[in-house]
Amino acid sequence: MQQINQFGLLAQDILLWINQEQNSNRRVTSKRLTEWAQVRGKSDELSTALTLLHERFLIINNDIQKGNYAIFPSLSEFLLNQRKIVI
Repeated sequence: MQQINQFGLLAQDILLWINQEQNSNRRVTSKRLTEWAQVRGKSDELSTALTLLHERFLIINNDIQKGNYAIFPSLSEFLLNQRKIVI
């Protein structure tokens, strides 16, 4: 089993958070994402984790200036189903 590094773990957390926010009809801006990372002490790792998610087409950003991060509906559904299995 491949070990996930700190950036991979943060990328997973970001993905789950965006999914949660998206399902609650809240927009994920760059400012909100940065604040979320700061609260967790992960500001320095944020850029690398976001790059991992962008490279794998797991998140999209529809607004380069202010940020409007989202995930595809099929991925959101998958994550919700995984959460039901884990709980």
